[in-house]
Amino acid sequence: MWLFATGLIGFIGLKKTRYS
Repeated sequence: MWLFATGLIGFIGLKKTRYS
């Protein structure tokens, strides 16, 4: 389950960097 959470956080971080 932690793997899914880590992937989700990484995905959000990637989108943030993209929009930034």
